[in-house]
Amino acid sequence: MENVEGIFNSIKLRERQQDEKCYFDPIRYFLVQKTPEEEVRQKTIIFLQKKLGVPIERIRVEEPMCHVKKGLRGRADIVVYRDDKQEEALMVIECKAPYIDVDCNIVLDQAVRYQNILGAKYIMLINGVNAVVYQCRNNNSKEVDNIPSYQELLKSKVKIVKHSKDKPYT
Repeated sequence: MENVEGIFNSIKLRERQQDEKCYFDPIRYFLVQKTPEEEVRQKTIIFLQKKLGVPIERIRVEEPMCHVKKGLRGRADIVVYRDDKQEEALMVIECKAPYIDVDCNIVLDQAVRYQNILGAKYIMLINGVNAVVYQCRNNNSKEVDNIPSYQELLKSKVKIVKHSKDKPYT
């Protein structure tokens, strides 16, 4: 787990006023209501681009699972893709409000559900204070040491935390 609070505090989002306070989502190209979770989601988009080097055309926000298979429910907060056509998911990101603990099984289970559907190799859980990345393989997840750059993720050049134990899931 890595503390990202300083980085997230330095990211300034521009508020807009509609009927209520909003942020402009640069991926979906529309205004979204300002909530604690949405602030984390919007700052995560900037973090992915500026700090991890993810091209904007490889990021999807609120990705519906029914696009993958008819009848599936739910939406992944953010999906990072390997390709510009957005056909091969690399990482599923679950954003939570700062007061939600991302180091709990409930949050991981939610992200794993989307990871299984999309076939992504990595999961990130983030709340604007802490972030944890998992590498997923053979129905197990292992915590990654530090948050890897986009290029490191593409090349699978990640270090697993020494004390990390497999967290089985189905």
